[in-house]
Amino acid sequence: GISTASAMPQAPRRWSPRPVLAAWDWQAFVPYAFIPLVGALVIYTWFDRSARDDALEPGVLIGATALIGLVLLRQIMALLENRRLLDSLRESEARKGAILEATVDGIITIDHRGRITEFNPAAERMFGYSRDDALGQTVGRLIVPPAHRERHERGLDRYVNTGQAHILGKHSEGMAMHRDGTEFPVEFTVTRIADADPPVFVGYIRDISERKEA
Repeated sequence: GISTASAMPQAPRRWSPRPVLAAWDWQAFVPYAFIPLVGALVIYTWFDRSARDDALEPGVLIGATALIGLVLLRQIMALLENRRLLDSLRESEARKGAILEATVDGIITIDHRGRITEFNPAAERMFGYSRDDALGQTVGRLIVPPAHRERHERGLDRYVNTGQAHILGKHSEGMAMHRDGTEFPVEFTVTRIADADPPVFVGYIRDISERKEA
């Protein structure tokens, strides 16, 4: 529940063409590309046909070619940027998946209505549900013992409606319930994902049965 940040020295930044390309707003310049073409077409209609055929048709062709080239260049830049963003997203998802697979704590993500949107392998082992079985289920009815469900639901509703929470970001202990109905003690921390609206919460859960029995 505690976030820390360290200030690290930064190496000199290498020059990159990306800021230059980003600063060049191709979309803003596309309408202006029509000006030479339209102007050439207007003049083309006023000149005598015998003179305009020789003098103006090359200009019209050049203007049209330049316009098409600019539009195609903009499309190419957009495709390259989309490709970069897609690769970055795939890398981020792969990294997140590796973390979820490796952690020994159960990690459960829920939306503002308490519905499960993520259920990692450690949570599967801890509670006896597969990820597919858990997704979309209400966390209160899936893993919270009946005696504690009302309190859990009230706390979630209070936070969604008022922004007040008693356990958010704190280490807490309580009871959880396995699929077979067995109840066991757990240590957990609940955090909210920053900037998520409606709220999204992540719970980190650890079975402390052995610690309690010792």
